[in-house]
Amino acid sequence: MSRSARRFVRTFVSLVGAEAITRLMLLVSAIIVVRALAPAEFGEYAYAIAAASLAAFMVDLGLVSLVVRDMSADPEQTPFLLGAFMKAQALMVAAMLAVGAALALTGVGTGPASRTAFFLGFGVYAASALARPFEATLTAGDRAHLVTVSRVVRGVVVVAATAIAAAVSASPESLLLAGIASEVAGTIAVAALCLLRVVRPAVGGGMSRVTGLLKLAVPFALLAGFNLLYARIDLLMLGQLSSESDLGDYGLASRVIETAILVPAYFGAAYLATVAQTGPATERGRKQTTSAVQTALILCLPLAFALALSAQSVVEAIGGSAYSGAGTLVVILSANIALVASYSVLSNLQVALDRLAVLVKINVAGVVAKAGLNAWVIPAYGAKGAAAASVGAEGLVVVAQWLAVRRDVELPRLVSVLLRVSLCALAMVLVGVLLLVAGVPWAVALVVALSVFVAVAVWTGCLSAADLRVAFGSLRLSSS
Repeated sequence: MSRSARRFVRTFVSLVGAEAITRLMLLVSAIIVVRALAPAEFGEYAYAIAAASLAAFMVDLGLVSLVVRDMSADPEQTPFLLGAFMKAQALMVAAMLAVGAALALTGVGTGPASRTAFFLGFGVYAASALARPFEATLTAGDRAHLVTVSRVVRGVVVVAATAIAAAVSASPESLLLAGIASEVAGTIAVAALCLLRVVRPAVGGGMSRVTGLLKLAVPFALLAGFNLLYARIDLLMLGQLSSESDLGDYGLASRVIETAILVPAYFGAAYLATVAQTGPATERGRKQTTSAVQTALILCLPLAFALALSAQSVVEAIGGSAYSGAGTLVVILSANIALVASYSVLSNLQVALDRLAVLVKINVAGVVAKAGLNAWVIPAYGAKGAAAASVGAEGLVVVAQWLAVRRDVELPRLVSVLLRVSLCALAMVLVGVLLLVAGVPWAVALVVALSVFVAVAVWTGCLSAADLRVAFGSLRLSSS
């Protein structure tokens, strides 16, 4: 088992484990939120979060990807990069809160949300942003398991604070305050772990290093901004073009999908942390890319299918009958999980190759395509149209990404991987659908279909005993 393979799996498992704990706690808090608020009120809550996320690029700037890449490539620069990142983040958080306050006071863009809820949405992202320098440092330093510890603290606080807010005064404003409290707690925990167990920042030297970091981050900032706009534009356009109930249903469905998409997203982050050290243009790096795409698809295709089959049950468990329309939206949007699986690896390959301009162009095209599709389908089809437009735009983005990296990967091997994995997925979907048509309960159909997927994956060589040994060996190392 190679060192890079162990680190890759260990980092991925740690990051996904951290986010799984967070999302489990957020699921509990989401159940409290959607049951405490009427669909229209939840629409206001979802709009405030979506609107604030568009401004969050001011505090993200794509610095996480930049810093993880550079810390992994040159560990001696870690204290200086951490110090510069902390300073830059503090400045950007102040700027973001000032923008949020100005928009809230003037009522510009607040949509169906109250001015207070709108500003508190900015507060949630501002509090979350302060944790990023420390989480990036832990990820680059092969200490991602400490992120898990901090996320436990954050999760416990969000459940407790949400329950208290719902019991005392259930409103979008009070529940957003609970979100701020949890983000602050998580930031304190991850900062303490990073400073005490890993490295202390070098914060001296004035602002020259911060300025240099921000200059390097310009393309990353553009990428982060368009990524956020791409992810949230459907919710924002629904808020303007459709009903609040549609917005509430779509907000709940989006929450479910965003949780699942964290699997390919963190897989891509783990890939970046390892391929930056290996060298993406080397023969070894190209083989690592091929293996990463295959593994991402093996993980995410069953996840997408499982979510589609269980959509209605998941929605009812979270929101009850008031959000019955969200089940169909989850089924449609689940296709995005499969599409993002390959894109998460290939987009991080472009980051490792320092080709941010290509990614920015792809995301700009994606935003334009998604906005155009939404403007056409939302007035006619409401939330279902927005979901279909999201999948269509994602498909176009994935095709563009594959075309962009075709000379930087082992294309014949990747095409072979796609064909074999597609065969696995086709067998899984066919068996699952036939069982559902025959009246078999969805849970039983899912178990049988997933078993078929695994069997075909082993038969075609997509899944092997060696892969499992690497995974379990890294799991043991990450827990030690």
